[in-house]
Amino acid sequence: MSDTILGALYQLTRLQVMTASDPTVFGTNHQAYIYGWQNGVYPALNDTMNFHKPFAAIFDVSAEQTLAVSSYIQNKKLAGITIAFGDLENHFCQKKDGDAMQPLSRGHLIATCRYLKLTTIFPAIHWTRLVEDYPPDVKVIAN
Repeated sequence: MSDTILGALYQLTRLQVMTASDPTVFGTNHQAYIYGWQNGVYPALNDTMNFHKPFAAIFDVSAEQTLAVSSYIQNKKLAGITIAFGDLENHFCQKKDGDAMQPLSRGHLIATCRYLKLTTIFPAIHWTRLVEDYPPDVKVIAN
């Protein structure tokens, strides 16, 4: 399938997902799923839905990046380590030697964190602490 056709199908599917709000169709984390589509974050934690799977290469934030941010946060939480948004920026927004994953822009990292917040896999207080000393562009994660 040509890139032009795939891109057009992605945009049509994106529009349909964004205008839908029926939780019986999109599952319990439907807000996260819709947010992921709206903001180009691959909804890796919503794999009960299949709409996004054919378009994995088109999302701005890949499945690998989404899962990497989620795993990093989860591992720190399990170790009892409190992190701030700056820790995430240092880890995900800079290219590291030998790392095949592309670094995220600050905006994409914010969008990825907001997506993860909407999935409800982490408690709300976690997000409040993560962004408490940051400017409004970052605080949108916890809202």
